[in-house]
Amino acid sequence: MNVASSVQVMFRFLSLNRMQSFTLNKELMDAYCIEVEEKKQYIGMVPLTPMSLNDIIDFYIKQQLTLDDCDISIMVNMEKVNVSQPIPKIVSDMLKHIECSMSVVLTQD
Repeated sequence: MNVASSVQVMFRFLSLNRMQSFTLNKELMDAYCIEVEEKKQYIGMVPLTPMSLNDIIDFYIKQQLTLDDCDISIMVNMEKVNVSQPIPKIVSDMLKHIECSMSVVLTQD
């Protein structure tokens, strides 16, 4: 059977400063940051779920971020190639509030 083994959706804050990264880690459950040393910035990652949606929106507004400062990353780990995989509904729910760009990463084990 051709089935995708897993789909992970992350909301990414692409250019946080040090204080914003601390705030993100403290205020949003399961959030984490990756330091981009050459830019002296952080990329904040938050699993996009129905429970995190409002917290992500609140953080975005409070930190006065722009659409260029974020995206939605959809990672699909495929067991087989040439398989159609639906995008989780939470993505369209988020796009109603923050119309940021999206990226898709396909991997195969």
